[in-house]
Amino acid sequence: MAKACGARVSENPIKEIGWGPATVTDSEVAKHWFADIERFNPFHWHGETFDLPVGANHLLASAHCQNQAYAMGKHLAMQCHIEMTPDMIKSWCDKDQQELLEAKLSLAVQQADGMQENLPLHCFFCRKWPGSFMGSGLRACCNVLRQYVKIEQTYKRNSLCLVTP
Repeated sequence: MAKACGARVSENPIKEIGWGPATVTDSEVAKHWFADIERFNPFHWHGETFDLPVGANHLLASAHCQNQAYAMGKHLAMQCHIEMTPDMIKSWCDKDQQELLEAKLSLAVQQADGMQENLPLHCFFCRKWPGSFMGSGLRACCNVLRQYVKIEQTYKRNSLCLVTP
């Protein structure tokens, strides 16, 4: 979405793979999307970052990637993943073992066993919290994304665009 809006997409200094905290910015727009949530642990699997498009409101940052999410009007763009299920994470870990091996020394990369530790709990909170701040709109988007990933086996882990009704 950033590229489509004229912003630069580039390689992040390090890959970010696995569960990791994201901090919500202190702004009215962020409060609209995230209510009182200040920090949560989404799933990450990316080696890219993006500049914010003109007119975008920065929403989320992590220690290893400043731009994790932004909003433009009713549109929400996210680098991190809230749509994850245990099966999706296991599938990505199985398919991308080589990428994990190549990045094993990075401080921002968890290995497969670490990502899958407490997996039901992580995924429970990923499914639970969207409904707590956006109701059924964002929850429905997450369900669509889960179905897409099941269908599209060559899914790329680039920024996702979620649009609320």
